[in-house]
Amino acid sequence: MKRSIVVLLFFLISLNAYAQTDSAKTSNWTIKGIVGFNLNQTSFTNWAKGGDNAFAFSLVGDFNADYASDGWKFTNYLKLNWGRSKIGVDETKVTDNEFVLENLLAKNVGWVFKPYFSNTIRTQLVAGYDYAEEPAVEVAAFFDPGYVTQELGLIYDAPEWFQTRLGLGFKHSITNKFNDASDDKETPDIEKYKFDAGIQSVTEASFGIVENVVYNTKLSLFGRFKDFAWWDVYWDNKFVAKINNFMNVNLDVSVVYNRDETIETQVKEAFQLGFSFAIF
Repeated sequence: MKRSIVVLLFFLISLNAYAQTDSAKTSNWTIKGIVGFNLNQTSFTNWAKGGDNAFAFSLVGDFNADYASDGWKFTNYLKLNWGRSKIGVDETKVTDNEFVLENLLAKNVGWVFKPYFSNTIRTQLVAGYDYAEEPAVEVAAFFDPGYVTQELGLIYDAPEWFQTRLGLGFKHSITNKFNDASDDKETPDIEKYKFDAGIQSVTEASFGIVENVVYNTKLSLFGRFKDFAWWDVYWDNKFVAKINNFMNVNLDVSVVYNRDETIETQVKEAFQLGFSFAIF
């Protein structure tokens, strides 16, 4: 938890430093930061029809720091999700837990497709638990497992609302205590690090469906050279219906397939009424 807070504070301080430097030096930078707070609460007193008190909240953050100059484009994106819930006398449970940091450098060389290099980090902000067990069992922690992926290839981003890229991918799976993502079951030793090379594809789009409703989608695929029979899949979908300048309704649906973690397809869905504020 302490490490995740340090990472978040470092990023926020860095963005604030960019914002406060001389305008002549930052004219090529576009910095955006949006934080959101979603809350659900139910309370009962002498309620004859039954029920139980419930409280849930989630904090979300989307931060961008983008640079464009002389044919170069450098984009940086940080996504943070953290949520907890409590029902009755049960223990407080983690309901959302995500950290994604992406950096991408592209060069306009006069082609339809631009050469690019990117680096992506995926992990959890805090410890994660399997609540199906009694008591709950810890199954993940900050950067345990953590995934770092580098890409080198070509990107197409002519319309502002659409972007797709394809290239060589290099995936690093890093663990500490929870070694399913990195351990080679065919060896007697427990490996805490695994390297895979393959093909990486990322496609994303953002556009309005109807007035005040925006759809954002991002599909990431990674196939290993040693076995193209299965691919890692990360597909994030978000519908945002804007009520006013600071209130909105969100529907988030994420689909993940990562056989290093589980052979089952993972699905997360969240429907929330929340508050969002632009801080940059």
